[in-house]
Amino acid sequence: MDRIGFVIVQYNNDKDTYVCVDSIKKTMNDNDYHIFIVDNHSNNKAYENVLSAYQEDDRVTTIQSQDNLGYAKGANYGVGCLLEQYDVDLVCVLNNDIIFDVNNLNEHLNQIEEPYDLLAPNIVQKDGGSQNPQPEIKYSMIWINIYLFVYYILSFLNRIHLDMIFYVLAVATMGKLYGKGNVAPTERRYIKKLHGSCMFFTRSYLEHFNRQAMHPDTFLFLEEDFLALRCKREQKKILFDYHIKVIHLEDQSMDMICSNTRGKRWFLYQNHIKSFKKFKNFYLEDVQNKVLVKN
Repeated sequence: MDRIGFVIVQYNNDKDTYVCVDSIKKTMNDNDYHIFIVDNHSNNKAYENVLSAYQEDDRVTTIQSQDNLGYAKGANYGVGCLLEQYDVDLVCVLNNDIIFDVNNLNEHLNQIEEPYDLLAPNIVQKDGGSQNPQPEIKYSMIWINIYLFVYYILSFLNRIHLDMIFYVLAVATMGKLYGKGNVAPTERRYIKKLHGSCMFFTRSYLEHFNRQAMHPDTFLFLEEDFLALRCKREQKKILFDYHIKVIHLEDQSMDMICSNTRGKRWFLYQNHIKSFKKFKNFYLEDVQNKVLVKN
């Protein structure tokens, strides 16, 4: 029986955290597990509220980062703290707007016979759509630069209040291209890319990457792309399991960051630009390594 650790990342939103924790407790029953809640330096009372709610709970530890680290670094911070205090075999990193919808998670995990380094659950959106598996991307400089160009244009248009219609068109167009070839989740299978809102990491994977579950170069967005390229580079296996179902409420913390839609879009554009720049450097490392190997 695996000992499981859960690292929940929250920002300014404690209400979803309570629901998330309750769903973990329900699916884990009396199995061996511990939950770490990482508050990403919320600027409201979210941290204090959660700390107070679980101060007598031996299953839950609440910590706060000194700064808003973003999702990847916040998760890495939580994973590091968890592994320092608890000897676990598997770590689940998740948004606080995830609700487990599976009876006896540990039983499902014990039924998996295929070897894996990362496990991707069946993530279901509120409208019934599935977020796993993510479509495989053939990364290239052209792909990266197209996205950078689009977000630069949208940022400029946002400043003059003209981005809304172009944003809708861009989302619709890129969504079709991005989702081309996506596989409907109907079975357990190996995949190339998973959704970052909920994912399981084996202890061996975490130790291989110095307990850094995710690549630390992104504040928000593209966490999945960094992971996909990292796993491809290091030959790590990602296994999708349709039977481990979670519900993703989505955008709750983003709404806490930006109360108006224009501000939210600006935040989205700017952080996509930053992440794509970092991803370009990461991709170029991969290209250069292949050149060195060939030579």
